[in-house]
This record gives sequence, structure tokens and C-alpha cells, in this order.
Amino acid sequence: MHVARAVGATSPAGLSRIFVLAASRDDVKARGLLELLRSIGVAARGCQPADLHAAPDLAQADIVLFESPRLGDGDWAVLERVRERSPMVEILVASSDPEVAHAVQALRSGVFAVLQHPVTAEQLAAAVLGAYARKCRGEQRMLAISAERSPSR
Repeated sequence: MHVARAVGATSPAGLSRIFVLAASRDDVKARGLLELLRSIGVAARGCQPADLHAAPDLAQADIVLFESPRLGDGDWAVLERVRERSPMVEILVASSDPEVAHAVQALRSGVFAVLQHPVTAEQLAAAVLGAYARKCRGEQRMLAISAERSPSR
């Protein structure tokens, strides 16, 4: 299991410790999100949504940033496959989808946050930091559970 690097990573200076895998079908939006991620000091790589669940560096990703203009069944299926393959990765969604029901569905499915286009650097930095902090807490809980289940020596 990839263990999040918690020390100092939940402050703006700690953004450089975080790796984000960004997925978008729109090349222009993908480039824009990658530039925005890099401008806030985050290591990032892009890929197509269809390739996301099989991306070789998904196991190293702390966060998946999934961009879709309108959230649909195909998007939920991709995110479900990502969650199955890498359950500790946090997911952020960037969308211009105005339907509140889709945002609610995203949050119910475990997405950390839904960001409305246009996304600002400040919004993205806050979402990345929050998602990473949640990832660290989840991994710490998993380690604690694992330690409790280990037989005493």
C-alpha cells in the first residue's frame, strides 16, 4: 500500500509532496488543469478518462482529478473502477455540470469535492490539500487497524 507523506503536506508549502493524476477527454481543459496544478506546486500527469483505471501510476497517485463537462453514467463507471483499483486515492471532480443531483451523487460515491468551472488556483489548492489530508487520515486509520490485528510478539 502506498502510504501518504503526511509531514507538512497539508500546508500550501506541502503541495509539492502531492501527486495528482488528472483525466479529461478535452485536451484544452486537460492542459489547463495540468498547468493550474503545476502553478500551485503539485506534481501532476494527465491521461484520458478511459485509461485512468489502468494507468500505471495510479498506485502512486494521491489524488485523481477527473474533469467532465457533464457527469454521466460513463463517468461514474470510470470513477468506480478507479476506486476499486486504488481505494485509498482521493478523487476530485471538476465540471461545468449545473445539476445539483450530479454533485450530490459524486459526494455520495466518495468524491472529496466537486469543483465548478472555471476553477481558480486557490480553489484547487484548497481542494487538493483537503483531499490529501483525508487520504492521510484514512491511511493512518488503516495502519492502526492493521496494527491492532497483528498478533503481539
